Amino acid sequence: MIQVTDNFGVGGWNGNLNAIAENLIGVDATGKTSLIDWSISRFGDAIDDQNRFGVDVPSGATRTVQDSIDTISGATVRVSREATSYQRALVAAGIIDESDVVIGRF
Repeated sequence: MIQVTDNFGVGGWNGNLNAIAENLIGVDATGKTSLIDWSISRFGDAIDDQNRFGVDVPSGATRTVQDSIDTISGATVRVSREATSYQRALVAAGIIDESDVVIGRF
């Protein structure tokens, strides 16, 4: 999985997209069902019962997920969108179901 805090946020969108590309090259998509490791509690705990990321996160920056309290940064918000798009490509390829898609912050 991409280590969001290590690889993202450096270089803006270009840095994000390059980190994603480097992470995916040569990887079997059937074994990589997301760009984010949702088992990390600060990410996984921010998924609500409708599989939406960052909607019900308690913070001073409610509904933006960009805060210092729960350590979810703007870079995580950006990659959550890319993760959703990646998962939707896996749905189209028949690798995962739509119900497995974590809906990022768009």
